[in-house]
Amino acid sequence: MGPGVLIPRPDTETLVTAASMILADMVSPPGAILELGVGSGAIVVSLAKAHPGHRFFAGDISRSALDTARKNAFREKEIGPIHFFNGSWLDPLKPGPFFDAIVSNPPYIPTRHIPDLAPEIRNHEPVAALDGGEEGIDCIREIMIHAGRFLFPGGHLLMEMGFDQKEKVTVLAKTCPELDLIEVVKDLAGHDRVVHLKKKLINPYIFDKQDRICFIEAFNKHIHGPGIPVLFTKSMTGDEVDEGFLKNH
Repeated sequence: MGPGVLIPRPDTETLVTAASMILADMVSPPGAILELGVGSGAIVVSLAKAHPGHRFFAGDISRSALDTARKNAFREKEIGPIHFFNGSWLDPLKPGPFFDAIVSNPPYIPTRHIPDLAPEIRNHEPVAALDGGEEGIDCIREIMIHAGRFLFPGGHLLMEMGFDQKEKVTVLAKTCPELDLIEVVKDLAGHDRVVHLKKKLINPYIFDKQDRICFIEAFNKHIHGPGIPVLFTKSMTGDEVDEGFLKNH
């Protein structure tokens, strides 16, 4: 674990389990999975190890976190490819249906509660990875209102949340016309912990059978071919993104 990186908590196992169940149902073609706020890499590495047939992308605004996540991924063997990039949430990405699933454990502690956290958390964990704004859902809102533009129809969005935030998050979900609220998953202690949404299907047969396959073929060509890929909004140096799709290239 590196400096400025949140130590993974047992609560996050619920998010990993929920995402893993969805990935297990993705058979052909291989899925494209995005983690936002990768931190130590615990989530994306666990998923890539359990489902090596898919492709994984992981972003974080913290370069320290990205360095730690890369090192943790490098230590593992027989995992799916993980392509890291630097930036705030979905900002670096070109709008378009690129992903089958987006997962995130964003900051969700209300600002006023930060001083009341246990000393081992308050004094040693990066505040940016904890502070979710006045009500604790600022980052959840930021991801939720934009995620639909980046998901395939039928794609999934899963986010960890505070145990007492179900009502706020449910109300927020109703303001996102592209997404349907599927469920709120409880953790092992019986607390509401993960919100699961799904992008609405417009014409599932045409998209799933034609558009999505064409995209995957183009995706494979860029990933395995020469040149800089084109998933992001601006050209980035090699230490900012390993592989992906760059917009302004």
